[in-house]
Amino acid sequence: MTSSTEIAATIEALLFLASEPGAAADLATACEVEEEQVALALGLLREELEQRRRGIVLRVHGGGFSLASTPGAEDAARRLFA
Repeated sequence: MTSSTEIAATIEALLFLASEPGAAADLATACEVEEEQVALALGLLREELEQRRRGIVLRVHGGGFSLASTPGAEDAARRLFA
């Protein structure tokens, strides 16, 4: 059985690669696990990103999930991409 930590790492990679938010059902299919396991892994991923004060956060978009930069990086991103 795959651990929540392993599933969270895979989901993080999938969301990093995705151009659109990923639905829990699609993430479950890609990871070959149940949606309940995806829900646990997403909670773990969110917690890990928040606790480590990373520049990336987990966002919920309707029925999907994505990775995004933290609001605190907005000004620096504007300067970089200006």
